[in-house]
Amino acid sequence: MITTILLSLIVNTSDVDRGFLIQGVNSISTPGSPGVLATFGDDAFPVVVAGYSGGQASVVAGSRMGKGRLIGFAHSGYFGAGTINALDTGKLITNSVNWLAKLHRAPKIGVFRSPELSAFLRTRGFSVTDMTGGENPSAYQVICFGEENFPDAYCQTIRNYVMNGGGVMAACTGWGWQQITRKSLQENSLNKIFEPGGIVWTSGFGEKTIDNGYDAQLLPNKYVQASIGLSALLENQKITPKESS
Repeated sequence: MITTILLSLIVNTSDVDRGFLIQGVNSISTPGSPGVLATFGDDAFPVVVAGYSGGQASVVAGSRMGKGRLIGFAHSGYFGAGTINALDTGKLITNSVNWLAKLHRAPKIGVFRSPELSAFLRTRGFSVTDMTGGENPSAYQVICFGEENFPDAYCQTIRNYVMNGGGVMAACTGWGWQQITRKSLQENSLNKIFEPGGIVWTSGFGEKTIDNGYDAQLLPNKYVQASIGLSALLENQKITPKESS
């Protein structure tokens, strides 16, 4: 019973967060073949879902971690101009930065090696600094990066930054990174940073939910958040095939 009450509170908070993120966002584009994100922490939640193995998985996910916040996109191309400017993708990115910055009136944004994302954010009125790696993230309310190969010590610096109230938006194609590097996704810098918040990039592929991308208003199945599914199993709740897809 206590587990059920706690998870109910988590779901309610996540619903409010997701509602803010998808406000004004009907659909988002797809850059090539996005992967999928696993959401399993108590504070992690799907923002936009893809089809996956007859069910759903996150193509965009968010989480609260310590005093800070995280947003992950399941393809590095989401930071490219062609995708940002298609459908309502740019609106989702704008909402994400505002959510990560906790609606700060004039947030400072640091962007690692993603010039098209920097240019877009500047058109939306954000103060953006282009970063090259190794800088102190605490100078910014939000930092953004793609498929970076950060040293472990810098991954820890970013984790500490989030725990102390910072926001991180990151994009990576899990399956593509794994194919190119021939490494385990456990070694991926983004996973080292996001895993404590309950989000990891996986080797799976996301299926479109509309012809040219993803329906951002499609309600995620509650079991996409793995903690809810685990709780249902622990409490012997019956999960029907319709519920799990």
